[in-house]
Amino acid sequence: MLDYSSGKFVILIIVTVYKVDTVTNLYTVGKSSLLYHFYLTWEQRVAAPNSYTVIYLSLQSVQCQCENDFYQTIASYLLSRPSIRSKKSICDVLTQKIIDRMTFTLVMAECKKQNILPVICLDDFKELFDHKNEFDDGFYDNLRPS
Repeated sequence: MLDYSSGKFVILIIVTVYKVDTVTNLYTVGKSSLLYHFYLTWEQRVAAPNSYTVIYLSLQSVQCQCENDFYQTIASYLLSRPSIRSKKSICDVLTQKIIDRMTFTLVMAECKKQNILPVICLDDFKELFDHKNEFDDGFYDNLRPS
């Protein structure tokens, strides 16, 4: 069983590792499948499922070309979770017109106050590296749970 009760939030990223096939091609090993499988089965893997909310986001399939788009996407996914929808104070922050770094930090703090630990499964994280001007070191620092 996983227990992350001391954290602000958890982001699961499985780093893409390439392996060279000795004959011809470059291919990846099923990291996306592993991450998605965790998303589908997380309630069986945590000690207190009511204390968590888990979302899965493939950054390849959404438009996250700037930081605020990233946070807005996370917000919409979180709002789809029943454990979040049942907490008015969290919803009030998530439904603001613009979700920026500060608002994202407020959302995570409010989740912690409400004893909900968001687990954000980010697939294809490398997509953010294509927009280096938009996603600076401060962005990545903010993703680290403190």
